[in-house]
Amino acid sequence: MRNIVNKLFLSAALLGASASVLAGPVALNGNGDWYNFNVIDGSGAWLSDAFTPLEFSYSSSTSFTLRITDFLSAGEFTGFRVNGSYFGATNVVAEDYSELAFTPDEAFGRALWSQGSWQFGPGSYVFSGDFGRAPAGQGVMAISVQGGNAVPEPSALSLLALAGLAAVCARSRRHKVES
Repeated sequence: MRNIVNKLFLSAALLGASASVLAGPVALNGNGDWYNFNVIDGSGAWLSDAFTPLEFSYSSSTSFTLRITDFLSAGEFTGFRVNGSYFGATNVVAEDYSELAFTPDEAFGRALWSQGSWQFGPGSYVFSGDFGRAPAGQGVMAISVQGGNAVPEPSALSLLALAGLAAVCARSRRHKVES
């Protein structure tokens, strides 16, 4: 019976660990790739395509530039937090459906779309939405990091492999004690 309880406890611990690892912030890279997110009035957070809260992270040993822009139709804007504290917002623009930007690169740098660019020093950061200044309606925005010297963050797969190795070690240790 004790062996079954131990296995159930270990299984629950591994499942909980994998769920928390997989639900963490999306790691940005420093090569300028854009990562889309949704803004919706009243949501209080940036949202994934599955409409679940979404955060982004970046760790760098040197300075880097964070960029945020709306695209498709103009008019969405967002406030955001850095490491849990309100930091700022993209500029407010009028809604305009007369021109479309199908990618963030088409929109960024053009006055019709809401956007912002901020310099950060070395460190680890988590970026998340803050709608103290709520977006107008619903829309799609994107976030990007340029520059910096990215510090590798452990991937979910490597953390799960480490948990599996710990389970194997615990099992072999338990068998040695029983022998």
